Amino acid sequence: MMTMIMMIRCMCMALSCILSCFWMSCAGTSAFVTRCGYGLCRFGSKKGMMAMVYPDVGEWIPEILFENDRVLVINKPSGIEHHHNEKDQSEGVLTRIRNLQREARFPYDGRLYGVHRLDKVTSGILMFAKDKESAGFISKRLREKSVTKFYFAVSSKRPKRRKQGVIKGDMIKARRGAWQLTRGNSNPAVTRFYTAGLGHLNEIFDCGLTEDEKEVLPRTAVLFQPITGRTHQLRVASKSEGMPILGDVLYGGKVGGFNNRVCLHSSALHLTWGNTIDDEICVLCPPPFSHLWQGQEQNIKVEGALEDIFFSLMKKHCTNTSLLNKIESRLDIPLFP
Repeated sequence: MMTMIMMIRCMCMALSCILSCFWMSCAGTSAFVTRCGYGLCRFGSKKGMMAMVYPDVGEWIPEILFENDRVLVINKPSGIEHHHNEKDQSEGVLTRIRNLQREARFPYDGRLYGVHRLDKVTSGILMFAKDKESAGFISKRLREKSVTKFYFAVSSKRPKRRKQGVIKGDMIKARRGAWQLTRGNSNPAVTRFYTAGLGHLNEIFDCGLTEDEKEVLPRTAVLFQPITGRTHQLRVASKSEGMPILGDVLYGGKVGGFNNRVCLHSSALHLTWGNTIDDEICVLCPPPFSHLWQGQEQNIKVEGALEDIFFSLMKKHCTNTSLLNKIESRLDIPLFP
């Protein structure tokens, strides 16, 4: 009897190995490849693991969003790091700008100082100082939490417990380069968040997706206002509320459909330099996520619909008068009838 049990166990183990080999041969090192808007999304080969995906930035030339004699603000794409990566020899933002300056392909030819950073996966507003004095001033304002920042993200999940609130807790390192939110409050990360449903967009902009692909469509828009600035803070905060950011496989976000990036975007920034309106830095950069519904030549309509949601969330929850006035002038409609 024992011999028979051992034989059955051995047969099960052999069958498991055969199936594993078949899985890997079909999947390769990256497993299933799903169609995207302008790239490929690759699912990792291990169970429960997926490789992080980035769009190809190609010959990216920075779009300047704001510039004065003290600072320069650009629109950073997803998929490029702040500094040069020695491991894979990929250009960082500063390296790319310096190379463009040497080729006389960038309008500003002076030195730039990094004063804050965005994750490789995050796109949007990135500010540089033009001199050491300005860099020191901005760094001081950031430490004092005197810089207003808003980020926009989308998730394929709906919020589990609440639609808005404050996420607060200490952050500790977890596995695979991730971070984890704890209940401690010795040095907490603090984030305000506000949500809006996106189900109506999925109904309006039907791209003829399969049922599996519909599972990765955006269902929730999230507006983040970080009070502190920690590594992966917003990505961890979003996961803690049961709505991981779309594309963020490190924190449980789904990948597929038309998406090839982590859908997190730095969308608004305000910094007061002096006492007059001429001494302030006020920048808006709406989210570039229209590719999520790509396929039916409706990108312009989708882009407009997403901007409407972003501006609606900002008008409802932002208390910064300068940013609200900026939105009003952009929309050319009164915010306060």
